[in-house]
Amino acid sequence: PWTFGDTWVLVGLGGYVAALVFGGVFQAPGTKRMNELLAEQGPSHPDVIALFRRLNALMWPELAILLVVLLAMTTKPAGGGSVGFWVVVAVVLGAAAVLAARGVRAAEAPEPARSTVTG
Repeated sequence: PWTFGDTWVLVGLGGYVAALVFGGVFQAPGTKRMNELLAEQGPSHPDVIALFRRLNALMWPELAILLVVLLAMTTKPAGGGSVGFWVVVAVVLGAAAVLAARGVRAAEAPEPARSTVTG
């Protein structure tokens, strides 16, 4: 019924590998650094908050990869003739890239000054 050469199998397996690599390259070191910062500076320190926001932003691409895997495994597209599938993949990955870029930029932006005036 299916072989390892089928598009949906290749996309599924490739997506899993991509998600594992992405997690190992970006999320694992960031999580390790987060634990170190939490131990040193506490949860309300600006560096901890910025790293937390950056890690959250970097979860969008991995979520998109896993959504593409889910889509491939449920719709089972058949090669290059599945234009609709590839359009959806492009939209999902593009949206994830935009959300991640916006999140990383927001994480790197300085915190707005907080008012110290008490009422």
